[in-house]
Amino acid sequence: MWADPANLASYVEEKNISDLLPGGLLSVTQLATGGYQVQVTWQVPGEAQHNHTVVAAITGG
Repeated sequence: MWADPANLASYVEEKNISDLLPGGLLSVTQLATGGYQVQVTWQVPGEAQHNHTVVAAITGG
């Protein structure tokens, strides 16, 4: 995303990544403030769901 700011809209997605993480989901959203949120969630059977979230402002070019 940082190396390709002209095509930021193409990175917005929700993708099943359960082949990489159990119950895994990748979600990239554009925030109202113009930033982007990247969230990865996963859940090991019998355990609580986990997530890692990063919010970034991508500017310049």
